[in-house]
Amino acid sequence: MVKRKIGLAIISVWLALWLFVSCNANPEDAAEPPFTTKDMNDHGGETPEQLAVSLNDPSVLDCAVKPIDNIASFPQNYVDNYIRGIDLSSIIEVESVGGKFYDIDGYRVGDVMELLSYYGVNWIRIRLWNDPFTADGASYGGGGNDIQTAMAIGRRAKQWGMKILLDFHYSDFWADPHNQARPKAWVKYQTADELAPVLKNWTKDVLTIMYSEGGFLPDMVQIGNETNEGFCGFHDQAGIESTRPNEKELLAAGLQAVRETSAKYNYPILTMLHAASSMATIDRYMGIMLQAPALDFDVIGLSYYPDSYSDRADFAAGLQNLADTYKKPLCLAEYQAYFTNQNGYDPGSSAYSNPNAASFTDSGVDRTMSGQAQILRNMNNDIMNCTVSDGVRYGIGSFWWEAAWLPLEGTGWRGENSREWYTMDLPGKPATAWVDYPVRSTCANKGFFSFKGTALPSLNAFLEMMGKNPRGNS
Repeated sequence: MVKRKIGLAIISVWLALWLFVSCNANPEDAAEPPFTTKDMNDHGGETPEQLAVSLNDPSVLDCAVKPIDNIASFPQNYVDNYIRGIDLSSIIEVESVGGKFYDIDGYRVGDVMELLSYYGVNWIRIRLWNDPFTADGASYGGGGNDIQTAMAIGRRAKQWGMKILLDFHYSDFWADPHNQARPKAWVKYQTADELAPVLKNWTKDVLTIMYSEGGFLPDMVQIGNETNEGFCGFHDQAGIESTRPNEKELLAAGLQAVRETSAKYNYPILTMLHAASSMATIDRYMGIMLQAPALDFDVIGLSYYPDSYSDRADFAAGLQNLADTYKKPLCLAEYQAYFTNQNGYDPGSSAYSNPNAASFTDSGVDRTMSGQAQILRNMNNDIMNCTVSDGVRYGIGSFWWEAAWLPLEGTGWRGENSREWYTMDLPGKPATAWVDYPVRSTCANKGFFSFKGTALPSLNAFLEMMGKNPRGNS
């Protein structure tokens, strides 16, 4: 009984924190946003009929989805604060090479975040690299996500009333389960004891710069990106893989930096640990992070790509297990699905249906506009309905990964300048031979815009799944 009372008290404290984060003002009063950035002189967007022809997909004309199951019975605070998030980390780079965005009425919208706000998007996720530049100062590409880029994206998000999840990679370039390369400047620190205070101070410095120069703080901070197979150059194995002391020491340093910054500026910031791969892998990892000495973090974050991991039954069962086991808020930090079998960067290539992704659709057909909308709705349905444990609803939302990464020249995963990084011998980076990569984004067929930048009707799923009316076409 005592343990149950303590558990309920912890839940109550967290819910109070969540409501405070949701309602609290920005650390600085944001400038009033303009009424609209729509350019009524630029009517160059594609109509749904044109999209149906260019994508060879008549489902463009009917992408409607039903509301989330039982949503009428959910507490209103939960519905209002549910994270309908999008990762826009490459947006500055896309715009710098000429990317433009059009609403479904065909008119250009100057700020894609304004356009996304029309569809109920309320959070933006931003990745952050330490030093994604060559010795001569040339960008590695992939979005060029240094602190200045993160601040530029963050200011715009706050201007349009959105909240921010800041994703610290603690690397100079891509970090994922198979690549946790230590930043160039930190290679000299050989042990976790040496590196932990450096990581902590850098985290605090970044947040302080965002506050003082950017005029805002993030509402949630992710300590590491997909860290289930290592972190910042360390991968604890050889007898300590079940406790991971070095990785936990570094993660704890980052978490503490956020806590101290939050207290300093009296602004609540939620913290997240983020894992990827199968639901069983995520469960094992979180079990290690929460065994004594347990890391103090708020949110379990996970990546789950339908065409890469498993099917809907595995996803739903895995969510329920995480909720029952750890009693912590759960957030899908990355997910994504194709809207077409075209790829947008090479007309001679195409992608093909995937049975796991198809299991998340009602029709059994993926890689169509309607299939994409169904996947969005059904994954969020499971986040809301398959995370209830002891009367508490732990699923707090999701972030669609890179929803506006258009296939323009200069928007690839990496640029030629990143060859320098790929040939470096850095702790945590596997030895890989350089392979030329397309200069255009290879993920443009998984976003919410046509290859020419027109908002897709599947964006309406963000509204419809919440029981709201879709935006109409003119």
